[in-house]
Amino acid sequence: MTDNPFHAPYADPAISKPLRVMCWSTVSFILLVGVIGAGIAGSGGLLVGWLAPEYYQQLFNSNGNPEFKPMLFGAVIGCMQGLGSGILLGFGLAVIQAWLDSRIAIAIDRANRR
Repeated sequence: MTDNPFHAPYADPAISKPLRVMCWSTVSFILLVGVIGAGIAGSGGLLVGWLAPEYYQQLFNSNGNPEFKPMLFGAVIGCMQGLGSGILLGFGLAVIQAWLDSRIAIAIDRANRR
């Protein structure tokens, strides 16, 4: 605050920070969680295709098809499902972080008004 009543009050920059709606770091975080999910689920699908290849063959009615590769199929299906699940999880975490940031900013603003 200044002694002049006609100057606008300034917030302390160490306490208050601007709210960020959506920036590149949030988008990259969501994509990173999606890629990690794709890797984990793809590895799981590859493992199922290796340990129990009859699972995918019976699930998709490909018992007689000689060109069906259960390990490759499991890895691809796992990557697709893991990417989708990871993106949804990353989006949910980004929404929670934005909500927490807004609550903190509101609390700081109320504390500064007192």
